[in-house]
Amino acid sequence: MHTFYEAVPNGCCGMTKEGHKDLLAAWKKSWEDRGWETVVLTEEDARQHPDFESINQKLQDLDVNAYNRRCYWRWLAIVTDGGGWMSDYDVFPLSLNGEMGLALEQSGTFTSYAHHVPCLIHASAKEWDRILHIMIELLPNSPEEVYERVTDMYSLLNIDIEQGRSGMQWTSEVAPHFTYHRNEEGWQWMDCNFGWKHIAIHLSHHSCAEAFKTDHYPEIDDVDSDTHGLPDNWQQAVQRRSEAALKVMDDYKEYCMPTSSW
Repeated sequence: MHTFYEAVPNGCCGMTKEGHKDLLAAWKKSWEDRGWETVVLTEEDARQHPDFESINQKLQDLDVNAYNRRCYWRWLAIVTDGGGWMSDYDVFPLSLNGEMGLALEQSGTFTSYAHHVPCLIHASAKEWDRILHIMIELLPNSPEEVYERVTDMYSLLNIDIEQGRSGMQWTSEVAPHFTYHRNEEGWQWMDCNFGWKHIAIHLSHHSCAEAFKTDHYPEIDDVDSDTHGLPDNWQQAVQRRSEAALKVMDDYKEYCMPTSSW
């Protein structure tokens, strides 16, 4: 499983640089525990692509910020590394172990497992490159033509809007939020039925903030503390995503998965 990480100066997405590194470490541990080899791609890998300079210049000309330029860079990086699986480093495996991954990757078809959200994808290098170039071709020609933020997510969606599915396969097999609930007695429990319907879970900064606000965030501290095991506020909930992710992995293993699956 590949991911891409290149630090954004001064941090981004509600997290410090240290928070991102902690999340990356949690991602690596979680996928390796499920039988995967992990690879962290960087800007250096992206720059090996022959079209890096032209694509990056196009993004700069459209005033795309540093974070969202990096989201496009990862497409370039995965092509140079031969294609295959790639996830965001805030996506964690549920049923998607290494054995399942080998079975699913028999087809080189570009498959996005979270619909138009490019957080978990498998494709051959050729297909990664083909879809990337369609995305770039459909970008506006100047900043004056930009009517919504330029991101790789909207670019992927725009292919479907402008040209149809274009040989891609989209599914909805990544859980978009936490699987926790609280009963009438105040005890938190994991909804295994919801988890079983998905192969992975996406703990985005938005979903973490919303989970905290709606009391679905995991209890990562002492439940007898003043905050009942939860961070002090939603900002801390986002910053501490790595701890939340490892809690999800531990609870899913204990309550939702048979021993033979690990």
